[in-house]
Amino acid sequence: MNRRLRVAYIARPSNPMSLAIVEEAITRRLPALGVELLPCNETDPLPADAELFWEPGAGWRLTAPILWNAIAKMPTVVTIHGLRPFVMPGPEDGPEADTIRQQLRSDWVILQHQVQVVSPSRFGAEEIQRVYGVAAARLHVIAHGVEPQTFHPGWWWQRRRRYFLHVAAWQRMKNSERVFSAYENLPNPKPPLLAILPGYTQARPLPGGVVLCTQAVNQQSLVHHYRSAIALLVPSLRETFGLPILEAMACGCPVITAHDSGCAEIAHNAALLVDPLDTQAIGSAMWRVWQDRALRRSLVLQGKLRATSYRWETAAKEYAQLFRALVGT
Repeated sequence: MNRRLRVAYIARPSNPMSLAIVEEAITRRLPALGVELLPCNETDPLPADAELFWEPGAGWRLTAPILWNAIAKMPTVVTIHGLRPFVMPGPEDGPEADTIRQQLRSDWVILQHQVQVVSPSRFGAEEIQRVYGVAAARLHVIAHGVEPQTFHPGWWWQRRRRYFLHVAAWQRMKNSERVFSAYENLPNPKPPLLAILPGYTQARPLPGGVVLCTQAVNQQSLVHHYRSAIALLVPSLRETFGLPILEAMACGCPVITAHDSGCAEIAHNAALLVDPLDTQAIGSAMWRVWQDRALRRSLVLQGKLRATSYRWETAAKEYAQLFRALVGT
């Protein structure tokens, strides 16, 4: 094995759930690949023995002071998980959104020439080029993965599928209102729609048959729901990646998702792809998966195969290779 490489990185205890899953999956595997991780806070001084700096959680947050310190002293890698507030602004961005956008654009006038950038998808990398002007030579696509020990069909795939499933941390881009409308237009009698939408605050009455959960659920509960669902509905208006798509596929759950953005890139031909702006198309896909057992079986088989292409071990190995290439070891 190559000599150990000392990498300082920002360790945040309060990451959003999706970011926390990604960061934990990568950092847990890097030490076995010869990378010694040196956790820091955003305002810490750089560890004296660090050889490279990594910001694992960039996106909709201001540039950390430690990052400015790092770019003058060592190779620096920034992982950007998405730039949705720049291309699809919404009220969830907060009251200081315009100020944050202005500051980040100003920062990246400098940073685009100083750092290497990782995106989890080609779609995300192209968005980073457009928004921040980062050159293609500084962009690296390292896809997320899925935990096969957690997300797998078990024996549940043989059981009766009982409901449609829609899982998302609620915001406008998740397209939940069109999901509800598409479901409402399905003929009765129809299976329930279980919508797990932490943070959902809309006051409108939900269609009959919708079961709404506004609290986050743990991974074990998600696995149970994936295994029991007729299909996972992810017709997002925009996604940089879309972890639930992979998780559902790994559990043997058919997926209906958008025909563009990171959704289509990750799902490829292993899901039903729909125009996310077309409520009728979403409903038609739901009807097809519900009624066509052969289609469900095909989507289950293709999805399980697709999910095997995404592993956290591969992601961690690609990070380690990038780090070593930049340091020259």
